[in-house]
Amino acid sequence: MPSFTKEELLQSLQTFVEGKGAILLLAAESGSRGWGFASPDSDYDMRFIYAWPKDKCFSPFPTQDTIRWMDESGDLDFEGWSLEKVMKSLNKGNTVPLEWAQSPVIYYDRKNFSSYLVDIFGSGDNFQPKPCIGHYKGMAEKAEKEGSAKVFGPPQIKVKKLFYALRCYLAGIYTINTKHMPPMSWEALVKANVDYTNEALLKEWDYLMEQKTQNGERHVVSIPPETQKFLEDSKVTLNLWMDRTTSSLPLPHDKFSQFYRYIVEGLPA
Repeated sequence: MPSFTKEELLQSLQTFVEGKGAILLLAAESGSRGWGFASPDSDYDMRFIYAWPKDKCFSPFPTQDTIRWMDESGDLDFEGWSLEKVMKSLNKGNTVPLEWAQSPVIYYDRKNFSSYLVDIFGSGDNFQPKPCIGHYKGMAEKAEKEGSAKVFGPPQIKVKKLFYALRCYLAGIYTINTKHMPPMSWEALVKANVDYTNEALLKEWDYLMEQKTQNGERHVVSIPPETQKFLEDSKVTLNLWMDRTTSSLPLPHDKFSQFYRYIVEGLPA
C-alpha cells in the first residue's frame, strides 16, 4: 500500500470536488485509519461533505446528492454527501455524518463546519439515540457475519471484521450510557467503556491489535474467550435497550432548515 501525506490526499480530493463544481465543507478519514487500527494494506477511506454554489442551492431542480471516486488500484476511496443529503439523513436518525465530523483525522474543515454540526446535532434534544444505537448494532452484527470463518473448533473471524464489530458494540454502549454521539476512535471508546480491571480482556485486545496491524486485512484469528463473552454480552445489552426504548419523534424540519440556511448563506454564488 503506497503512503500519502495529508496534503497530497486533500489536493487530490479538492481537484475532484472542484471538477464537479462543488464546494468542500468537510473532509475526514473513515474506516480503519480513522478508527485507529490500520493494517499494512488498509486503503484510504476519505469521506466528505460538500455543497453546491449558492445559486444552485436555491434552484428548484435536484442536485447530485452523492459523488464518489476511486483510483484504479483501490487505494484511494473518496465518497461525499451533499449538504442536503446530510440534513435529510440526520432528520431520519442516520448519524454517519456526525461520525465523519468527529474523525481524529480531519483533512479539511471549512469555517469549523464539523464543530458546528456536532454541537447542534450530536447531543441534547437534537440527538436521537435509538437510530444511532440501531445503526451500530446492525453494523456489528453484519461484521460478525461477514467475517466469520467456516471452520471446526473455536470460533474464528477475519481480524478486520472482529475490530469492526467490537468498535460498533462499544459505540452503541457509549450512546446508551451518555445519550451523546460516540467518538470515532478505538482508543477513546475503549477508555470510556471498558473496565480497566478486566486485564484478561485488555490483554486479548492488545494481542488482537498486534495481529491486525502486522498482518493483512484478511488475516483470520480465533476469538479469545473474554472477547467472545464481550461480544455476546454486548449484543444482549443493545438488543434489550432497543426492545425497551421507544423511538423519539423526528426533529422539526425547521431545525435543519435553520442550519442549512446558515451554511448556504456563507457560500459563494
